Amino acid sequence: MAPEGGEALYVLVHTPYLRPHHDWKTMFAPYRQVILDKLKRTAGLTDIEDRIVTEAHLTPQDIHERYKVLNGAIYGLASHGRFTGAFKPGNRSRQVKGLYLCGGAAHPGAGMPMVMMSGWIAADAMDTDMGGRGMSEAARLAGSREIPVLAAE
Repeated sequence: MAPEGGEALYVLVHTPYLRPHHDWKTMFAPYRQVILDKLKRTAGLTDIEDRIVTEAHLTPQDIHERYKVLNGAIYGLASHGRFTGAFKPGNRSRQVKGLYLCGGAAHPGAGMPMVMMSGWIAADAMDTDMGGRGMSEAARLAGSREIPVLAAE
């Protein structure tokens, strides 16, 4: 929440996952300055540094330590190459019976809404496999790319 008369600004900057030579204690200050300089130059926020009252940051090191996300990689598997988009692992393991996958590295992908949907899909798969009824037809179609035609209730 911004102080009275102020505004809040949230900046999400994509960073690489942790590597052995990364030390965010020394990397953060110069990285921060690059971001502020870009905001001044491209967003017209020329006096941004004078207006900062309070700030917080979360580096890949923080994410690794606080949330136990491997190497601070919030998007899970590499976001390039063979594990992008539709090539992410499915929510039901093909190799291990009874193993269900969810999270940013599994289908449908990274970001809080997608991670929550991933959990929902994995839970539904498990429910169905255990003899449950699974999700309703309307819920199943909610994530579909097709426009569903549902019967009136």
